[in-house]
Amino acid sequence: MPHSITIDMKENYNVHGLSYLPRQDDQDNGNIGEYSIYLSADGTTWGSPVATGTWEDDENLKYAYFSAIGIRYVRLIIQSEAGGRGSWASAAEIEVLSNPDSNGCVSRKMWVVKADSVEKIGEEGHAKNAFDDDPNTYWHTEYYRNESPLPHNIIIDLRDVAPVHGLTYLPRNDGVEKGRIGQFTVECSKNGRTWNTVVTGQWADDATLKSTTFTPTTARFVRFTALTEAGDRCSYISAAEINVLSSKDCSKNRRKHGPSAGAAEIDKVCNPDSNDYLPRDKWIVKGDSVEKVDDEAHAKKAIDGDPNTYWHTEYYRKESPLPHNIIIDLRDMAPVHGLTYLPRNDGVEKGRIGHFKIECSKNGRAWDIVATGQWADDDTLKCTTFTPTTARFVRLTALTEAGNRCSYISAAEINLLSAKAPAIHRRKHGRPKISS
Repeated sequence: MPHSITIDMKENYNVHGLSYLPRQDDQDNGNIGEYSIYLSADGTTWGSPVATGTWEDDENLKYAYFSAIGIRYVRLIIQSEAGGRGSWASAAEIEVLSNPDSNGCVSRKMWVVKADSVEKIGEEGHAKNAFDDDPNTYWHTEYYRNESPLPHNIIIDLRDVAPVHGLTYLPRNDGVEKGRIGQFTVECSKNGRTWNTVVTGQWADDATLKSTTFTPTTARFVRFTALTEAGDRCSYISAAEINVLSSKDCSKNRRKHGPSAGAAEIDKVCNPDSNDYLPRDKWIVKGDSVEKVDDEAHAKKAIDGDPNTYWHTEYYRKESPLPHNIIIDLRDMAPVHGLTYLPRNDGVEKGRIGHFKIECSKNGRAWDIVATGQWADDDTLKCTTFTPTTARFVRLTALTEAGNRCSYISAAEINLLSAKAPAIHRRKHGRPKISS
């Protein structure tokens, strides 16, 4: 001791830290303890350390952070073995951490991507084509020798732990419809082994840019899984461009490839005002279950304009099982493109809607699913948009209770968003959470 490893990134990057993964084979000899990190523009002049510290003696992923700077060379100096077992050191993985770009998207410059399936014979459909900023190239799963079955996924290693809150997907824009992603899930992970589902949803079968957002989380790995092909035409899928969204707005990058049927509408209604909503004065609503004994929790209370009253499914005599639904009869055809849901705001957590689906109908008999997703387990206003459609009936179905605490659900307010709504920025009933 000491030992050192010097990383030449070949060009300047805006870096702000380093991650270190010890060996994962249960051999703890060589775990790094005390360390220091140096930076250099030319590989010769290093100056004072930008970070020093001591890492724990375990196999967990470690981090060291420092003030962001544009630099080419990074040197990690190991001053001790974490357990004092010897004078050697080892590392399974070392990564230099970079900042999100100025557009609010996590920078793709250092990403490593891996897909479960790639077409290499019929065309060059490599996974990297979905991250090259060229909408004319695309990732395509295998189809020439054999059509690999759904689901398909692509794993993105950001090479950095970053705050993420969404994902955008651009289908092929060359007129080919087959391969568009329909139902999907997005999962996040800090280590690439333990995954948490952050959002599920379903996109429309068209070529517009899609966007889904979720409760902000910190992750290094993002797994995007296509569960279905949007038109049920085949079992292969494709993607022209995929971006991961940071906590800032990514509007510049999302609008890059033309109009969006997911991103633009989400931006427009993220703070919905009464002018965004369809009028409710003539509506008729019906819940599949209503609590009438212990609470006068009729379905109409979800559309009365009072956030202190609420619709509640039965629980006093018996707890009626999930799923639950509420059907809204607008009494007339109207252009709709979204729904907002306000949970109870009286401190009661039980009954919040988790996984959901939204269906529209012109006659109340034939239903089309327009959106599916999962809302966060909190009392903020939720908002979900979908491709504009004309309907008289809208059915919101609660598939799960957000915290898996019970089988009943409640709703303080439910509103429908007009497809002709103007851009409004005033909040109503608190800060909203946006889903797919």
